[in-house]
Amino acid sequence: MRSAAELISTVWGRPDLMPAELLRAFDYTGGYVSGAHLGGAPTSLVGVCAGFLGRDAEGVFLHSHVTGVLPSLQGRTVGLILKQHQRDWALANGADRIQWTFDPLVRRNAYFNLTRLGARAVEYHDDFYGDGTDRWLVRWDVGDRPVAEPWAAREPVVILDDDGSGGPRTSDERGLSLAAWIPEDVRDLDADHAQAWRDAVRDTVGRAVQAGYHAVAMSRTGWYQLERP
Repeated sequence: MRSAAELISTVWGRPDLMPAELLRAFDYTGGYVSGAHLGGAPTSLVGVCAGFLGRDAEGVFLHSHVTGVLPSLQGRTVGLILKQHQRDWALANGADRIQWTFDPLVRRNAYFNLTRLGARAVEYHDDFYGDGTDRWLVRWDVGDRPVAEPWAAREPVVILDDDGSGGPRTSDERGLSLAAWIPEDVRDLDADHAQAWRDAVRDTVGRAVQAGYHAVAMSRTGWYQLERP
C-alpha cells in the first residue's frame, strides 16, 4: 500500500493524493485496489488502480477513483490490463458498471476511455473538485464490449481559429451527431489559452451533454464524437 501511494503521488505530482492508510481502508471495506508489477516481482510496481463501491437507483457500481501508470510505461497496455482486471473484479463483486471522472481536455485519456475501452461520457460537471477544472463522468457497463462504428460527418461545435493558433471559436449549429475538437493536453498550454479552452468546451460540449448528448468516442486527431442516446 505504501508503494502504491508513492507511485500515485509520482504519477499525479501530488503528495498524499491517495495515502496508504486510505488505500488500506478501501481494501479492507470491500473496495478495489490493484497493482501491476513488471515481471511479477512485488518490488516492481508500475501501475495502480483504486476505487470503491457505490449504489444508486440502478444498482451497485464501482467508482474508480484513481489510476496511475509510471510515465515510462504509459501507452504500453499497462492501463488497459488494469482496467480489464477491474472489469473482472466488478463482475465478480456484483457491480453492473464502473464509473470514473477525467479532465475533458486531456486527449489521450479521452481516447483510452471512450475509444479503447468503449465507455461513454454521460455527465459533464463544472468545477467538479473545486479547482476550476471540469470533469466528464464516464460510465462503463461491464457486460458491454467496445463496438467500432464508422465515423460520419459531424457538425463541429468547438474548433480552432482559422489560422490554427490561438483560442477556440464556437458554432451554435446542432444536429443529431456532433463533434468537438480539443488540443492534445490542456496542461501544456499557457494559462490564458488553457482557460479559453476550458470556457469554450464547458459552454459547448457541456451544454450538449445537458441537452442529452453522450461522448462515445475520441479520434486520434482530437475529435470527440457526441451522440444522443
